[in-house]
Amino acid sequence: MKAIIYDNFDADVVAKIFAQEITRTLNMAAEAIAGGASGGEAVGIRSVFSHDSKGSGKPSPKGTPPGVDTGTLRRSFRTRPTRREGETIRVSAGTDVNYAMKHEFGIGTPQRPFMVQGISSATPYIDRIFSALGPRIKIRCQNEAGPVS
Repeated sequence: MKAIIYDNFDADVVAKIFAQEITRTLNMAAEAIAGGASGGEAVGIRSVFSHDSKGSGKPSPKGTPPGVDTGTLRRSFRTRPTRREGETIRVSAGTDVNYAMKHEFGIGTPQRPFMVQGISSATPYIDRIFSALGPRIKIRCQNEAGPVS
């Protein structure tokens, strides 16, 4: 974002706006990766699990995302809110279900990857929210910290 900031801006307000908007966008991106919705369309990891085998006891075909039996793995994906670590802002999404890695990497079972497909499905939404970040910051700075052009 290119900006000319006049002498009547409040640098503390600008810094606060940047931190808030970046934090908000990172949290939205993590939630999309875990499995959220984009304009009514499911995206992310939670959205890629096969529904064909729900409750059937039959595994999904090798090379496809795991089927839904109990739904535990699908429901387990969570995000952690952003946190500052020095100059870095971190956010994470993941699961603590022990068999997630077994399916993803084929450890002791046929490989049924789901992470890359889930992340890929969320990428267009994440691109859109990051594209809107600069204009959103600019508008907030104009409204809250003084003129910006």
